[in-house]
Amino acid sequence: MTTPFDLLQANYLQGYWNSNPEYTAPYLMEALFTPTKQKADNVKLLNGQDIYPAPLDYTKEDSVALPVERGSLSTGTLPTYKFKNSLNLNETDFKDLNNALGSNDQNLILTITKKLYDDQANLLIRARFTREYYAIQALLNGKLTIGNLVADYGYEKYQSAKATKPWTDAASNPYDDVQSVKDTAAQKSGTALNRALMNSATMYTLMHNEALHNTIFTGSVSPQGNILTQPMVVQWFSAVLGMSVVVYDKGWNNNGKFEKFIPDGKIIFLPGSANAPVGQMNFVETPEENLSGTAGMGSVALFDTGVSLLTKASDDPVTVKTIVDEKFVPTITVAKQVFILDVLAGK
Repeated sequence: MTTPFDLLQANYLQGYWNSNPEYTAPYLMEALFTPTKQKADNVKLLNGQDIYPAPLDYTKEDSVALPVERGSLSTGTLPTYKFKNSLNLNETDFKDLNNALGSNDQNLILTITKKLYDDQANLLIRARFTREYYAIQALLNGKLTIGNLVADYGYEKYQSAKATKPWTDAASNPYDDVQSVKDTAAQKSGTALNRALMNSATMYTLMHNEALHNTIFTGSVSPQGNILTQPMVVQWFSAVLGMSVVVYDKGWNNNGKFEKFIPDGKIIFLPGSANAPVGQMNFVETPEENLSGTAGMGSVALFDTGVSLLTKASDDPVTVKTIVDEKFVPTITVAKQVFILDVLAGK
């Protein structure tokens, strides 16, 4: 006969998590950073810079070939960051679940187990949000600093730009600012920027930008009376700038205040198309995974490539502790081809 403790083991929660679309729908960075796992704590980092193409030198017959500059390649290591939290299911939870099992009321059993699984799954949601936050911070800043550990991706100063005038200013020109970033990317690294990531507040700023409004509605009988919509702005980016736009509003609870992963006024420009990866999410095996199956260790299940969940019972008072542990660092394989534009801070 199934006991309350049986239903709260890691493998049961794993089945619940994997069969629930609410939990398995990918976040944006999960699509852009390919998951991988290794045993070593430090992750190898390769940063390269190609030389912009130039013609061969003219020479005469029997002359010596003229040497050219080589592209650069630097190697290093990045530290991995460890994140871990726990949650206790207590005697009251066991009593409620045991009473439901005793009543043989399937609806009641499902209701109570779902509540308990959702509580446990909240730790896994936190783990996903943690990776999403730090992946976007890596893209935005080219560097991660957590405690005394620093991961530096080698961004150059020219990869971060400011709009000539804030896009809230009637005299601003989004086309010129974005084209300037595209030109810099092409000139400095031979990169074609094809994707723009922003939040809805930045999109709203674009929709109310006077210069963009007048550009799109050029030739209209009454341009000032027309309303610029998000699909129109997205279409303009595609047709005029050759870019696809992703508006992304997921965020996190920062001490009771909701903050979006991509801040207002920031646009992240990337090469490639659709969900082409820009890096890797490098997991390191956790102690729970390493010791899985050891006597007295408890029940361990793996989620999202490198996240371990441990459930273990204690007897006084009777509790089941759920521990979620992950250790990772994102790496950006196109680090020299990521560009950031601040549209609210004019030069």
